[in-house]
Amino acid sequence: MRKYLYIMAAATIFASCAGKDTFKKDIQENNEAISFESFTSKQTRATENSQANYDWAFFDHHNTFQVWGFKNTSETAVFTGDVVTVASDGAATPAYTYTYAPIRYWDKAATAYEYYAAAPSGTTGNWTFNRNNLVAAEIVDNAKQHQGYFTTNSTLVGTNITVTDGTDAYKYVNSFKSDATSGVDIDKLVAAPKIVYKAHFSQAVQLNFIHILSRLNVTIKKDEILRDQTVIVKKLEIHNLKATGAFDESKPASQDGDNTRWTESGDAVTYSAPTYKEVTATITSTTPNPDPQYLIQSLVIPQDADHESVALDGQAKTATAAQLFTLAEYNAYFGTNLDQDAFDALSNEAKTKIPAVAAATAISESSKPYLVITYTIQDKRGSEPYPAAEEFTAYFNLAAAFGLDGVDHTGETPAGVDQTKLAFNEGWQNTLHITLSPDAIEFCAQVAEWSTVENELVVE
Repeated sequence: MRKYLYIMAAATIFASCAGKDTFKKDIQENNEAISFESFTSKQTRATENSQANYDWAFFDHHNTFQVWGFKNTSETAVFTGDVVTVASDGAATPAYTYTYAPIRYWDKAATAYEYYAAAPSGTTGNWTFNRNNLVAAEIVDNAKQHQGYFTTNSTLVGTNITVTDGTDAYKYVNSFKSDATSGVDIDKLVAAPKIVYKAHFSQAVQLNFIHILSRLNVTIKKDEILRDQTVIVKKLEIHNLKATGAFDESKPASQDGDNTRWTESGDAVTYSAPTYKEVTATITSTTPNPDPQYLIQSLVIPQDADHESVALDGQAKTATAAQLFTLAEYNAYFGTNLDQDAFDALSNEAKTKIPAVAAATAISESSKPYLVITYTIQDKRGSEPYPAAEEFTAYFNLAAAFGLDGVDHTGETPAGVDQTKLAFNEGWQNTLHITLSPDAIEFCAQVAEWSTVENELVVE
């Protein structure tokens, strides 16, 4: 009897082990591992002066992201901020692998999964994930989906990306990655919430990331009039953009990505270009559109830069009326010989000597965002010694530099475009193209007729 019981017990143990192996194999074959794919939406053109050069591949921006995932059947959290690492095989047309641990498997008894993701991961991203407690029926209800949202804080240092040759913007798409040199601002991305239904459980979860910071680019080139001159940028700075902000994804935002989900605060920073940079991009008859020479590429907290009328030389101006030529001044200046009646028949516009000047505010550290540029021009034609380089400085309110005039052109501009301020919106990059085209001092000479004195002398 004892022998019989021993044999039965052994058989039971054997059967039990075989059952576990079969169950594990069933999970691997019929409940495939959950996998991920990701890509990044291109940055939106903010104005006609904007460029969108970012690549689609997520790897071009970051190497990791965090994911939160929920299974609807029991409101179970499957991923709770797990880090997914993205790697490239380095090929000309690269393939990417996504890894995380421990591996999770699809539950074929579930109806749907819900995923949220943000990049980069860890303290660099500084993400807080918030989610309302939904019941299973609400998760698959389109009106109740996407109840999760991210919050984060960012403080930018205003570090300009070093531009080596100043011509190729495309290779700087990696400049704001989390593995960049310490002190460089880091780009932040949030994926659109993803609902995966049963029919797609065997497929990779595709995550589409969008940029939630803004970007500022400044390019420079010289007009053909300066083709033979050496032009050096001694200083190019943008002042008074706020550098600290809090992001709250639960706040309403327009579809084209406004900046309402950001609250900027703290001190402003100065965005600076490399000093003493020679301007080599020149407009010529054969190259009317030379490659832009990038001097500033930086991230910006989404915010508005208000328009302000400013004096270009930095000094306060009071309003003055137009000054008109007198008859004598007009004839002397234009070399004409008009009489009074002909002169009076001219319009005031034709007789304007100095245009009217509107009141303007002087640029100061306490004013709204502005740009200041100092550059030198040295003519090196002819033989040495060359003349000394002449220095020029100009100030522009930032909104005005982008062509905004501070007037709300209702009905004349696309819906949602406010002409009274320059918007640094989520996922927008504002690019300012500067062309140095000073007015050359020209001369026009006339020679007055000899004044003649005649007399007759009779010598007897």
